[in-house]
Amino acid sequence: MSDYHDSWLENIRMVAHELKTPIFAARGFIDLAENLGPLNEKQEQYLGRAIDSLGRMERLVLLILQAARVDSGKAVRFEELNIANVIERDVHQLEPFADQHNVKLHVELGAGLGLLRGNIDSLSQVISNLLTNAIKYSKPNDGGSVWLNADGDDQWVTIVVRDDGIGISSEHLARIFDRFYRVENGKQKIEGVGLGLYIVRALVEQHGGVVSVESAVDQGTTFTIRLPRIAKPPESVVDEAASA
Repeated sequence: MSDYHDSWLENIRMVAHELKTPIFAARGFIDLAENLGPLNEKQEQYLGRAIDSLGRMERLVLLILQAARVDSGKAVRFEELNIANVIERDVHQLEPFADQHNVKLHVELGAGLGLLRGNIDSLSQVISNLLTNAIKYSKPNDGGSVWLNADGDDQWVTIVVRDDGIGISSEHLARIFDRFYRVENGKQKIEGVGLGLYIVRALVEQHGGVVSVESAVDQGTTFTIRLPRIAKPPESVVDEAASA
């Protein structure tokens, strides 16, 4: 990897980390305002909008940091983990986000999930990014639903995330995993910069897995991930571990 590329990634990480400081400060000021005394309806409305905006900024900063980490080729550690626990934790963390979008989460975890060898942070990012996307692209103000089904056999773990939302036309499907590629939809304004699915594919492939997508306009989208039960870590991890 070139020195220029390394420098560019480091600058991206530095900017993203610097953005965390004003976000944290703004949240602190909001908390102080709420503690000063009773708020009228208009004040509560404005503070609610401010909190929503900060949430969008935090998700954007997280995506930028994730993308920079993926592009850096930084070594990751693989370990034996309970993938059901990872899924349950991520679903729990995203329940408020789903409630905010009036979306119902349906989760079904099969008895065959068991243990999987991988990187817990990377797999958590994959699940969170897919669920976040599914929630955002669900039916607006219509009480949409998102389904997550996961199960496994002796060799593979399969995770399926499906929504009943606006769908993706065939012309976009071939490019949705590209970095910074966004599907424009005139019916619904969707936040984001086109990094979530790029990160998903990179991290799944890092585990020796594959991700596929099926979609139809106004009928929803389904993402399917297949992960090998015993994934081999990238060569950089093996080399690093051997030299430790």
